[in-house]
Amino acid sequence: MTRRWRVAGGITTGLALVVLGVLLFKVGLDDADKWASVLGVFATLFGLGISGYSAVLSRRALQSGPPVTGVQATASGTRSIAAQTISGTVSTGDTAPRGPTEKNPIGNAPQTTPAPAAEVVQVTVTASGTRSIAAQTISGTVSTGDDTTSDR
Repeated sequence: MTRRWRVAGGITTGLALVVLGVLLFKVGLDDADKWASVLGVFATLFGLGISGYSAVLSRRALQSGPPVTGVQATASGTRSIAAQTISGTVSTGDTAPRGPTEKNPIGNAPQTTPAPAAEVVQVTVTASGTRSIAAQTISGTVSTGDDTTSDR
């Protein structure tokens, strides 16, 4: 709701209350008491309806389940790597080691860590080019060519 609508609603409500007060003042104390009782019943019924509607909305929100969370990693390029977390040595070059080494016992495959279950965030990591490497977090050595490396 914009500020303009809030101001317009406040002015309209204020004017309606002033008009109602003037009308009740003109009819006299005894009739004003009767009118106030009738208006109070309608205000109570309106509040009860709003309360029931909000209870239904909150019940629906509880039944819909938690939002989708986690990381979606997509590696669509030739020799590309995508993961939430890459740690260790990762290379897409021709001279990269083909299997496990002493420094990297799992070979060239990136180590991935799943997102915590309590997160309400959807992260998308995409490596779409040839020899591309993409991750939310990179710690270690990554290489996209035969002689280029970057330590982070």
